[in-house]
Amino acid sequence: MLGVVFNPLACDCDLVWFRNWINQTNVIFVDLEHGTCKNRNGISLISFDANSLKCYNITIIAVISTCSSVAFLVAVSILIYMFRWDIRYWNQRRLLKKQYERLQDEGPPLVDGIQIRYDAFVSYNSKDVDWVLKSALPTLEGPEFNFRLCVDFRDFLVGEAIADNISDAIKYSRKMLIVVTKNFAKSEWCYFEMEMAKTRMFDTHEDIFVVVILEHVASRKMPTLLQKILRKKTYIEWTENPDGQKVFWTRLAAALNTPNVHHDRLIT
Repeated sequence: MLGVVFNPLACDCDLVWFRNWINQTNVIFVDLEHGTCKNRNGISLISFDANSLKCYNITIIAVISTCSSVAFLVAVSILIYMFRWDIRYWNQRRLLKKQYERLQDEGPPLVDGIQIRYDAFVSYNSKDVDWVLKSALPTLEGPEFNFRLCVDFRDFLVGEAIADNISDAIKYSRKMLIVVTKNFAKSEWCYFEMEMAKTRMFDTHEDIFVVVILEHVASRKMPTLLQKILRKKTYIEWTENPDGQKVFWTRLAAALNTPNVHHDRLIT
């Protein structure tokens, strides 16, 4: 015989085994109908429905937790893979913004030639390097025009972060020469360079873009920023005609020589 009447029973998952055992055992209980659950407003132990608690053992809980964690990690991995380029783009934008803010703390670049190292920073896609190397550099830096251009493969500091090299190139150049091609329109780094230059334009009120159309690109395949630049800027188109190229280089040199400093920042 077993008496449990005066025991302070907590009818929870820890007592489920006992409640089920009551229904299975041959033990005789003394005054079982007077046994109560202290945590359930004093209901009788007989009225306690153990199945209503939906208790799970440790193994089931562990399996459910593991499966949920794996499913969550798989879902996150899929999302990261699907949006990997957007995440990379956002991160580079964050780095560039941080870098530019640091440069802005140093003050705007001087316009009297003390800090300006280059006439123009050439923004192009690496797949179009032949035109930059064989046409732009020899002509614009030649004796006829004598410009000083900033190009990544020659003037970027080895070992520096790409974002730092880009921001320094834009900071120390009067102009930014954009070489538009289909490769350029698809390049995320070229887009970052335009974003950095746009930020400088807004902060210093300078018009620094000079646009060359090396290859026609459909508007729908251009990033939004490039479309806006082309709508607001008069661009110069490259031609394979030798006589037309003479006009092209002359127009480009004239564009690179135009002042880009806001009248409030002109030095007497």
